[in-house]
Amino acid sequence: LPGRILAMAHDAVPHVVNAVVLLMVSSLHGSFSFSFSSLHPASRSLHLPSHTPSIRKLSCFDGMRNSLRLSSMKLADDRENTTDLVNLLRDFRNGIHQEDESKLIFDAQLSSKDRALLHEACERLGLGHESFGQNEERRLSVWKIQTADRLEDIENALRIEKTAARKQWEEAMAFSEPNEMEAAGMLLLNARIQNVDVTDFGRFKWTLAEDASRKGHMTRFNVKTGSPVVLAQRSKSGQWQASQASGSFGFIISTRRGSLDVIFEVHPDQVENIENTESISLLASPDSVTYDRLLQGTRKCRNLGGDSKQILDMMFENDLDDMVLLMSETFVRLNLEQKEALNTSQQFKLEFFDSMLNQEQRDAVEKCCSPQKTSVLPIQLIHGPFGTGKTKTLVEIIRQRIKLDQRILVCAASNAAVDNLAIGLLRADPNLQLARAGLPERVDEQLSGVTLAALQKKEPSAALSKSLFQQANEELRVSEKWRRSTNGAAIRREARKESRELFRDARQLQKEAVSATLRKVRILCGTLTGFVSALQEARDDELVLFDAVIVDEASQALTAAILQTLPYVKNQTKQSVYSHLPRMILAGDHRQLPPTVLAEDRGARTVLQSTIFEELMERDGGGLGGNKAIIRLDQSEIVARAQNLVSANLSEGNLGGQLWSQTLFRQYRMPASLMAFPAASFYGGLLRPECQNAGGYSYLNCSDESETSLLLRKTCLFEAIDTAGAGFDEETVTSAAPTEGSRSSSAVLVRDFSTLNREQAELTLRIVRELVEVWNIPPHDIGVITPYNAHASLLRERMQSDACMQSIDVSTVDGFQGQEKVAIVFDSVRSNADCEVGFLSDYRRINVALTRAKRKLVVVGDSATLTSDPVWAAFWDWAAMPGSGDAESFSIAYRSYYE
Repeated sequence: LPGRILAMAHDAVPHVVNAVVLLMVSSLHGSFSFSFSSLHPASRSLHLPSHTPSIRKLSCFDGMRNSLRLSSMKLADDRENTTDLVNLLRDFRNGIHQEDESKLIFDAQLSSKDRALLHEACERLGLGHESFGQNEERRLSVWKIQTADRLEDIENALRIEKTAARKQWEEAMAFSEPNEMEAAGMLLLNARIQNVDVTDFGRFKWTLAEDASRKGHMTRFNVKTGSPVVLAQRSKSGQWQASQASGSFGFIISTRRGSLDVIFEVHPDQVENIENTESISLLASPDSVTYDRLLQGTRKCRNLGGDSKQILDMMFENDLDDMVLLMSETFVRLNLEQKEALNTSQQFKLEFFDSMLNQEQRDAVEKCCSPQKTSVLPIQLIHGPFGTGKTKTLVEIIRQRIKLDQRILVCAASNAAVDNLAIGLLRADPNLQLARAGLPERVDEQLSGVTLAALQKKEPSAALSKSLFQQANEELRVSEKWRRSTNGAAIRREARKESRELFRDARQLQKEAVSATLRKVRILCGTLTGFVSALQEARDDELVLFDAVIVDEASQALTAAILQTLPYVKNQTKQSVYSHLPRMILAGDHRQLPPTVLAEDRGARTVLQSTIFEELMERDGGGLGGNKAIIRLDQSEIVARAQNLVSANLSEGNLGGQLWSQTLFRQYRMPASLMAFPAASFYGGLLRPECQNAGGYSYLNCSDESETSLLLRKTCLFEAIDTAGAGFDEETVTSAAPTEGSRSSSAVLVRDFSTLNREQAELTLRIVRELVEVWNIPPHDIGVITPYNAHASLLRERMQSDACMQSIDVSTVDGFQGQEKVAIVFDSVRSNADCEVGFLSDYRRINVALTRAKRKLVVVGDSATLTSDPVWAAFWDWAAMPGSGDAESFSIAYRSYYE
């Protein structure tokens, strides 16, 4: 174990090797006596390569003590020195400095470009940063932020985000006429209440049907399962507005053609100001419940203790000294027999359930499950770029931890990711005691039998609880029925009293059913904001605690959402060789899209979009490609890397594991020609193609003569069709739609300015039709990705009129994250004289768009517009490199629209 830790420490942080040696040797001999203050000062000094800017200690600079001032050379075109400065920030964040250093001051010789890059790096590393001074005296100050301040920043950002969501909704309401609101999907008018039924915990399901005289009006109501809604009423001025009456807020649990089901806390008869209980109107509502839950969970983190506090400290405050000390203390607590067993015994060698795991996947499993291979830190990260088997690895980790008789909480940022992992677990072992928390209607049908709701119904107390809820509902209706009777008041009082008592007894029985179900569950799966409500009704505190938390899609999750899990981590009161396994395992890819944020306030956006997964990855070397991957490369360097990947001339670099992270770098989704450009641009050219078979589909019934009339080429896996000069001009349209770039089912509906390109859409439709009719690719295996909602809506509308394309998935880049298809057509939309690319300049958005295809990728775009962005410029250089279409067997093709 010491050798393993030393190897990792030497790769990641050479400056702590001496400390690790002292700690590990002392702990193994049972004579630990050590403090960091006793180290020779040289062991805490900052070591920089000889070509980096000089550094000197200042006792005072502009009134700030304990600072480091960096006298920087010009770095405008020197990426090596820029990389060194980013690494310097990482070392500063990790505490590899002289004692008591609390600030860095960069001198004014930094270029504005490099200063912007360092600001960006500070945000990823969780450092405070500020530029100050004017002109030649402008400097950059960097400092560490304490845990309490980080939590306060997160809370403030959540409040700003909640306010922004509400404000956008109110603005859309204020400037819309009722017919506009209904056409835009914001308002459902005069829906009939078809049925009311009592559900779990005494809530009511209202089944609504469309007005028979207005066929089809319900389909325009733009809501999904889980979307929040509010009862609507007319104001004195005639405008539709949200009701403020108690019980007016609900959420959609299912939608069907011509009807939908809504959960409310009350019966329609109990809602004030509803004049006609036979029909109601609804407004799509911003989701305040999720924000309130996130705020509440973040506040709880202020008072954490034990193992949960250790995780929080590693997230926000610990430097490497603290982590090494934690390692040593873990071993000190073991007795001599346990220490010797760790070094000599074969009993801790893992027997893998999945024999097909590659070496990096096995390394990740061992770091999370083997007492002999773990770093003993409370958090372990798995960097899994596209197609590298991250889900497969997590399934193995969970099964290994269950084998140790542990309870595991499995979460993700989206329902789709939770379902994907839960299905993978049950396919690997159908006998796992797994439950899926959340609305059954939002869960994949393959998991319908293991939802908490379905499992609870099997408990004896559940049937009695349902019967009591129904009786309570009947008593409630009786209380409303006798309003005009001479003794109606007494009858109503008695009925309401009886109803309350029945509801109370029914809820107690329901809680017993919940607790009985949770006692049998070893794996609880749910979204980061949804699992909490599933545990609120448990009667035993032990039932809501877990030995480990595993979060997939952690790079897409708000830090506040991951904090929700900390109060549910069990404290290890009994020391064993397994007690120092990681308590939190985060998996994701910080090179892809971060969480969606609505707030325009820059500070709030920075806090919310800077995820804890990215921060910990950057602190531990940056993952695949290291910190260099975040620095924009020359176009020629990207193209050269991509060519090397296609020709199997693979470069060496930062592969595998660091101190608290493990990188998966063998890519199985797509062949090298599809993988080459994103791998070269965003992963340092270090992703390894393992998918050799690119077959499966080919042209059908196409002679050489007929092939000339086709848009796509016979042997090409990757095709770029350049519409520059074709006159396909974009246009900006106004619509009320979910906010651009949103992945949430409860996205705020706002009056939105979006972009579309009608002529380019027609070209995209021709390509899609050819994939279906000529390549014979099933429609469900084809995806169409576009950056803008308006363009996606245009494509969907046109496809609905063509039977062969109706089942093709069309979505924005954000909506497609986490998915894959056999064939992908990416329509970039943008084409304008000003060469404006909008948010297509976000390299993470480019990465997602180009990495969804398994066998065929077609990119349609205007190179004249897109090449104003350096990454897109490299893309077109790569697509049009010499010889791309010369050989029939070549897998990459570039053509202009005219060709």
